[in-house]
Amino acid sequence: MADIITRCKNQIDTIEKQILLLPLMKAFVDGQTIQWKNHRGEWEDADNPGFFINQEYRIKPKLWYVIELKKSIPYPLLIDDRYLESYKNRHDFVRIITTFEF
Repeated sequence: MADIITRCKNQIDTIEKQILLLPLMKAFVDGQTIQWKNHRGEWEDADNPGFFINQEYRIKPKLWYVIELKKSIPYPLLIDDRYLESYKNRHDFVRIITTFEF
């Protein structure tokens, strides 16, 4: 009886772990980059993630920039990496104040 209970508990744990992977799978299908943690504890891009339940995954954080424009916008502007080049090409671009991942 104890063996049956242990097997059931292990199956429930596996199902719970699989459920936690679903948002990552959806993000991958939607074109976001998925990363996995390697044996050194570093995050690497996964070209074709296997979504194994014993592996740690995350959605790759986006790089964000706080930029300053001359007089067109009198306060710092927060943009993501998709828009950086277009803002840098503007005549009123002054500088990147800081960057961060989110």
